[in-house]
Amino acid sequence: MKKLLLLSICLFFALMAQALNFQIANVKYIVNDNGVTVRVAPDQSGDLEGNLVLPSTVTNGVVTYSVTSIDNAAFYACENLLSVTIPEGVTSIGSYAFKNCTGLTSVILPSTVTSLADGAFNGCDALLSISLPEGITSISDNTFEGCSSLQSVTIPASVTSIGLRAFSYCTKLTSLLIPGTVSSIGDEAFEYCTSLTSLTISEGVHSIGTYAFWDCSSLTSITFPASLTKIGLAAFVWCDLLSEFVVPEASETFSSTDGILFSKDKKTLLLYPNGKAEGESYVIPEGVTVIGAGSFASCTNLTSVTIPEGVTSIQEEAFYSCINLTAMTIPSTVDSIGVYAFDSCRNISALTISEGVQSIGAWAFYYCFKLSSVTIPASVTFVGDGAFGDCNLLSEFVVNEDHPALTVVDGVLFSKDMKTLIGYPKGKPGTTYSIPQGVTRIGGGAFDSCDSLTSITIPEGVISIGEWAFYYCQSLTTMIIPEGVTLLESGVFEECSALTSVTLPESMDSIGDYAFYNCESLASITLPRGLSVLKEDIFEGCSSLKSVTIPEGITVIEGYAFFSCDSLVSALIPSSVDSIGDYAFSQNAAMRQIYCMNPVPPQTGTAVFYDVDKDSCTLYVPKGSLAAYQLALTWMDFFHIEEVTTVVPDNSLQLSIFTDGDGIVISGAETGALITVYSTTGTLIYSGSAEGDQVRIQLPKGTLYLLKVGAQILKVAL
Repeated sequence: MKKLLLLSICLFFALMAQALNFQIANVKYIVNDNGVTVRVAPDQSGDLEGNLVLPSTVTNGVVTYSVTSIDNAAFYACENLLSVTIPEGVTSIGSYAFKNCTGLTSVILPSTVTSLADGAFNGCDALLSISLPEGITSISDNTFEGCSSLQSVTIPASVTSIGLRAFSYCTKLTSLLIPGTVSSIGDEAFEYCTSLTSLTISEGVHSIGTYAFWDCSSLTSITFPASLTKIGLAAFVWCDLLSEFVVPEASETFSSTDGILFSKDKKTLLLYPNGKAEGESYVIPEGVTVIGAGSFASCTNLTSVTIPEGVTSIQEEAFYSCINLTAMTIPSTVDSIGVYAFDSCRNISALTISEGVQSIGAWAFYYCFKLSSVTIPASVTFVGDGAFGDCNLLSEFVVNEDHPALTVVDGVLFSKDMKTLIGYPKGKPGTTYSIPQGVTRIGGGAFDSCDSLTSITIPEGVISIGEWAFYYCQSLTTMIIPEGVTLLESGVFEECSALTSVTLPESMDSIGDYAFYNCESLASITLPRGLSVLKEDIFEGCSSLKSVTIPEGITVIEGYAFFSCDSLVSALIPSSVDSIGDYAFSQNAAMRQIYCMNPVPPQTGTAVFYDVDKDSCTLYVPKGSLAAYQLALTWMDFFHIEEVTTVVPDNSLQLSIFTDGDGIVISGAETGALITVYSTTGTLIYSGSAEGDQVRIQLPKGTLYLLKVGAQILKVAL
């Protein structure tokens, strides 16, 4: 009776779905809740080709519906579409509706369209031109990003905002008129529009976002309207031909002198144009007190900049990638040097930081690889993470013995109390280093790019390791993190390509995102049981990782956690996991077994198992939960779903043991641990040692076995 009722319910919903979804002329439609209009459905067939003219009405059976919208991802990757005509009556086009329609050269939009959602035409790299109808009030994030053939676009006077990366990488766009109705131009809105030679920003525009015109390398001059009150960080960086900024006298916010942009009172130098004459030296005018964020960024023609007494602040990225500067003197009036202030000034060989400077920001002199020695004055009380990271020739730090905040031991920079290791000079001779006893924190970027080091010993007593502490240490092969360490911050071992093994302590309760990103030699990892979250991208690109056992207690696996682990064959997801993020296990074509031990299928994000072969990969689930997984989104895509019985071992060992139809599966045993199986009469049936993260032992069914893993003995019924 129950089976008959279930069949009736399934048939009812199938008929309902057929009534609400239909297809006409190879285009799928969905009836809206009002029952009188339809929208073009998502996931249209990639076989659609040629010139598509959508109708304004469609008839299904005896009912005629008006077409009013195009759903999210409706024509995603329909690569053979050449042109699309959208009918009058359509008011909205959904997110990524035509994304990656790489053959699309022409789109006709009706006057009724008022909304283009994020990424609507993203990646349409054959699209030649677009005329946006009056009525559209905003151009959303990523709308035309990557439309690399787009030569012209008409922005109507109804538009009030242009979103994040709206036209980035439109590399053929030659001219642009931004009407005065636009109040804000979003971050990165026109980055990499490398053919843009004519830019008109009309009176009425108030703000230009961060990196908005990054690498618009054909621009030669910019005139700002008087209405403009805000320009974001590095908005015009890598505009190599840009020789001047022009500001009208009526501006209450900005002024310009010799083409250089200042605040109205000329106390802040805001932007020095990248394209001013080659070989130029520049003396910052007296009266300037602040060198603004990104003000000289990528000014590759500058060979010398003189900073006068009176300047008090050098802000973030101020001299980023000024690759032809050879010397720099920071005057005594400067209080602070901002983050990334001189990042990638790779030819600075002489650096003077005057007494009076108090703070050196994180990554301030990163990749200044001609620096060989740095003397830090007694006035400096703060040195940020990675401030002198990846300085190839830097062999030592120098500070006075009576420095109140810092000390140096054997060329290595520490806090005065020796509790924080701040920086290890990349050019220091030697291949091994033992961190001194008493250190409790390894600072962010402390060993950044120290690729000559093959071994680093961390002592007991260390509690935390900062972000990117060992980034790009490409000669490190093993690492033992001692008991007591509770925190690994973001990217700690990112790009450590030779790292084959890492020992993590049970004391650890947090590991940051990207912690092991692209550790391509890492073959196995045992995760501590105190973790509750596996952060995004934590093991992305670990192409030698063959199996992984996620410990009980973890509730969330964030996006891209195991993305592109090319050798990953098996994964055990414990019963505590209730959420798995976007693409967490994607691009893992070698995957053959997934054990998901939560009786309730975890919630899943987008494309969690993309490129995992659902026909050859078996999904093992707890006994009694097969039906739930067969009905759950994402999980239902697996062709082979089998139930297993879980055996709970002694919690003192990080073991997961369960049985399936073919035998016993053991996860979490230490490499080399002896594993034996006996019959109840004492006959030895199997003997071997653990190799890799999982061991599978095939045994006959219908029998009780004694399983011994190391010193632990369990009864297992198969």
